[in-house]
Amino acid sequence: QAEKSALESTMVSQAQVMQGQIEDLAGKQQQSQAQLASLQKQLSRESAQKAALQSSLAAQSDNLQGTIRQLSAKQQQSQAELDQLGQKLSREAAEKSALEAALAAQAGKLEGRIEELAGKHMQSQSELAELGQKLGQQQAEKAAMKNASAAEREAMEARFQDLQGEFDKKQAELTGLADEIGAGQQNLAALEQAHAAQLGQLEDKYKGLKDEYDSNREKVAELESELGGARDQLSEAGKALSDAEARLAETEQALEKALEMAKRRQDVAKRIKEGFEQHGISAEVDSGSGDVILDFGDDYFETDSAKLKPGMRKTIREAIPVYARSLFGDDKMASKISAVEIIGFASPTFGGQPVDPTGLSSENRKAVNYNLDLSYERARSIFEYVFDTRNLKFDHQDSMLPLIKVTGRSFFTEQVNVEDTGNLTREEFCQQYNCSKSQRVIIKFGLSEKREPS
Repeated sequence: QAEKSALESTMVSQAQVMQGQIEDLAGKQQQSQAQLASLQKQLSRESAQKAALQSSLAAQSDNLQGTIRQLSAKQQQSQAELDQLGQKLSREAAEKSALEAALAAQAGKLEGRIEELAGKHMQSQSELAELGQKLGQQQAEKAAMKNASAAEREAMEARFQDLQGEFDKKQAELTGLADEIGAGQQNLAALEQAHAAQLGQLEDKYKGLKDEYDSNREKVAELESELGGARDQLSEAGKALSDAEARLAETEQALEKALEMAKRRQDVAKRIKEGFEQHGISAEVDSGSGDVILDFGDDYFETDSAKLKPGMRKTIREAIPVYARSLFGDDKMASKISAVEIIGFASPTFGGQPVDPTGLSSENRKAVNYNLDLSYERARSIFEYVFDTRNLKFDHQDSMLPLIKVTGRSFFTEQVNVEDTGNLTREEFCQQYNCSKSQRVIIKFGLSEKREPS
């Protein structure tokens, strides 16, 4: 008896030490199914979002590509127009220079002609003056020759007439030169005026072309900026798609891991169920989680007791070795087992009355605490019996012990209508909520991503 007590004390101490070590792993195992469902929903959402994003990005990409093509075409057209304007501007500048040169040449010729006429005019005036002097001399000579012979007078008269004719001719020539000079000056003024008008037109045309050229250059710059923005948007859209694909890949990878863990859990659950069926063991095995509810029938704990009945010990001796082989019989799967938890429960009653598990009154707290302690003690009594080698020896017993976790859940998991706890008798309450079923023991295992043995 002393050895048994010492062994029990040692095993309890070991269990308490190991309980803290495997707490996190057990918690992760309990969350795995919820995470799996969440990941599946998330994958569906991510897939839908990916499809929508791909469709949206494809449409955006098509729109942006179309915009880029339009902008590129506009840019090319504007650049061509800009080149044409530049060429036109160069031609106009050349024409302007040629016209200026031609007008300068014409003005030079007119100025030369005017100078030439002015020289002739001065020469004619000098000759006219000389003729005037000669005419005066002839008139003097004519007066002096009054007494001369008739023949001499006739000769003098003829000479005078010749000089008068030459004088008149020179006078007319001088008048013509003056008129020609006046006409030349008018032509020069008209030419200069036409020149100024043409230069003004050319300046206006040149300025208009220059303004149009500058405007087109600004448009080309705006188009280039807009084209760069469209390319940036396309790049950002591509990056967003890459990020979405990366997130989806991560989600898919996480889901694959979760599905793989779920498949492994289902495989273990199948082995447990098949093993129990082969050995005629009555138990409820969840095909998804692998949780085992042992069926103790009428041999369950007495009210307010954690002492195993003989029928319970018999069921444990039959079920646990099969359960251990299901978990640890395959080396690859054994390396994945992270925890084995024995969970005790108590009925949602205390002192012969239903209890509100959500109440914070001292009476409710007392009931909850009592049932929590009772459910833990019931799980612990099963643990102590399973690992007492005087009671039971089985394969993989030493592998299972370090992974054991013993917990009590009281009746917190029961979905109880609070109003029923105050309105129903214990018999009515237990008939409605099946108090016997709530007094159960669950054995469950946890899985982790341990490296498989080589």
